[in-house]
Amino acid sequence: MTNDLSTLSFYAENPEEYARKAPKGDFLEKRSAFMSRVVPGSKILELGCGGGHDALAFIQAGFDVTLLDGSHELAALAQVRAGREVLVRDFSEIDFSNEFDAVWASASLLHVPSIKLPLVLGLIFKSLRQDGVFTASFKEGKEDWVDEFGRRFCGMDSDKLKTLLQIAGFQVEPVEIVEGFGSDLKPTRWIWVHAIRNN
Repeated sequence: MTNDLSTLSFYAENPEEYARKAPKGDFLEKRSAFMSRVVPGSKILELGCGGGHDALAFIQAGFDVTLLDGSHELAALAQVRAGREVLVRDFSEIDFSNEFDAVWASASLLHVPSIKLPLVLGLIFKSLRQDGVFTASFKEGKEDWVDEFGRRFCGMDSDKLKTLLQIAGFQVEPVEIVEGFGSDLKPTRWIWVHAIRNN
């Protein structure tokens, strides 16, 4: 999550409605694929835990999960659902070193302004252990934009995302484009990326 006030205001004003929306379809498939790559008991950092649905699935599967979100209101709801403390901070303020086996960022880094994304990806790389797994999803867009609810999104395409990840030090697997919908139910082209820290 970004500390952009208009984005945070949306989640502050609509936490229950947003937190009720459980992942489905492609998001569930990507979550299952992510879990299949990580040994049970491993440490997972979830960036942007939202209502806590993914975190609960990870915990029930036997993973050691650290939850983080930029919204105090969503963090409170996720804490109830997952039964774990949620760290509340901007993604540009994460400060971990070689601590996690995997990082999951489903529809969360998309709120980071493009200008800040290289910094955040570098911090994620630093937070992972050798051979750590990183999975994230973004909405495809040519440039940063603000939606009708005041939420800010970073403009991203597959080539740009792959380049940024490689600069951060990641080994990047083929980027996937999935036709789907956003939380606003509007048609959305989702970019899913899977990367490894191998140095």
